[in-house]
Amino acid sequence: MIQIQNSGDPALKVDLLFLGEGYAATEGGKCEKDIRRLTEGLFSYSPFKNRRADFNVWAICAASPDSGVSHPASGIHKNTLYGTQFDVFGEARYALSFDNRAIRAMASFAPYDVMGIVMNSDQYGNGGIFGLYATVSIDYPTGIQVFVHEFGHHFADLGDEYYFNADVAYSSANTRVEPWEPNVTALLDPHHVKWQSLLESGTPLPTPWPKECYEGSLRNSQKLIEKMRAEKRSDAEITEARKRARETAQHCLSSGPYVDKVGAFEGAMYELSGYYRPQQQCIMISGDQFCVVCRHAIEEIIDLYSRP
Repeated sequence: MIQIQNSGDPALKVDLLFLGEGYAATEGGKCEKDIRRLTEGLFSYSPFKNRRADFNVWAICAASPDSGVSHPASGIHKNTLYGTQFDVFGEARYALSFDNRAIRAMASFAPYDVMGIVMNSDQYGNGGIFGLYATVSIDYPTGIQVFVHEFGHHFADLGDEYYFNADVAYSSANTRVEPWEPNVTALLDPHHVKWQSLLESGTPLPTPWPKECYEGSLRNSQKLIEKMRAEKRSDAEITEARKRARETAQHCLSSGPYVDKVGAFEGAMYELSGYYRPQQQCIMISGDQFCVVCRHAIEEIIDLYSRP
């Protein structure tokens, strides 16, 4: 066990444990370096940044027989400590382990409340489940930013706010119910929104935003990436295309009269209509920071675990 950050008694702090996955015996130094880099990345985001003193961070860098992680759809099979793999739930990008016994047996060597599995990989992929753990492909170009999104799921049960052509492993519900997630609403009662205390008087509900601009940019980028895949273009070229697509979509998300306001912006939880998110921009849809409502939800969980 490696002590990355010690802020005090584990009984009074949020204890975050990182497990290295797919690091061979010769890669122990890389594992620790990667986890320290990930730690600094996580704590560069608010509210983790301003609540850093409420966290302890631990790492376990036990060696795996093989280096790397499995990607079954690509014919890549690795013998690793926890059996973490891509292609979970039929989605190439989703990465989890199903060997909970191996994970918990190793994690028992450290105090922990929440956990991240750090995959020794540069492939696009990740996962995050409330109360279970979050995964990160640490050498993917935007891997740390992706992890922060996934950690939002794991730590505070934040819902996905993206919705356009979302690749998910289940179908839409037949009825609209108010979601459990603190950052998504079905807006069944516009007079009692779950983040009512953060709304400014006069903000319309639903709240107008450049939805057509955003959806049009994603529609065009999806066609381009599908074409590139059909042409068997390289992973590097497709990654660059994804980056440009994010930049175009971000332009749409950062414009409009209510761009800095809390409201109810239609499009969330993989649905084009019927579900609403609290702000136009948030790392839970696309961006590099949590919105006001998500930050508030995260701080509530920090308060549950930590004591002054």
